[in-house]
Amino acid sequence: MIDRRFLLLLILLALAGGCATKATDYYPLAVGNAWTYDIAEEGGGRRQTTEIVYRRQYNKYYFNNGEILLIAGDRSLVNAKGVTVLENILRPGYQWFDNEMEFRVAAVDRPLDVPAGRFNRTVEVTWTSKFPGDRPIDSKTPPTLNPGPNPRIFIYRTTYARGIGKVREELTTIQPDGTRTLEFVAVLTGYRIRDGKAFRTGGLPPPSK
Repeated sequence: MIDRRFLLLLILLALAGGCATKATDYYPLAVGNAWTYDIAEEGGGRRQTTEIVYRRQYNKYYFNNGEILLIAGDRSLVNAKGVTVLENILRPGYQWFDNEMEFRVAAVDRPLDVPAGRFNRTVEVTWTSKFPGDRPIDSKTPPTLNPGPNPRIFIYRTTYARGIGKVREELTTIQPDGTRTLEFVAVLTGYRIRDGKAFRTGGLPPPSK
């Protein structure tokens, strides 16, 4: 005879496995989904942009800004350069490395207020790229995990909300002399997310295109 407590444990484990969180839970992708951001730039500049998923090809989703996101077999998210930008192991402190760059889950379920609303179920990820500090860099310069002394460092800090997508992003740069600059902060002001056959919207106002 099987112990009832053992059966209960098996059921709980099965439920936990069936409800496992995936990266796509925090960045829902469907044609027509749209996110509008207010961007404050270093130096006082300010602008607004709307990112729209306009095309799907198999498991690839194409954005109007040129970005492409691919849903991998394990439901993690990979960009056009083959870099995994959001893993499925969403626990604080978890790290992964891809293309000589470091990613880390900085926080989970930290409440965040942005113009589009208050979000409680969140995951915050940092993406750190390092470059040698003794020579100029350009868009073709590859990052490295071993840049030597006094490197140039680029740190993206992105917060995703469950069922919504990217709700906040900032970029900080650190120069070889230690100068730290907050280059921009983008916050979500409106969104349109496919929910079954319809869309749900939110924000001030939600994207209209």
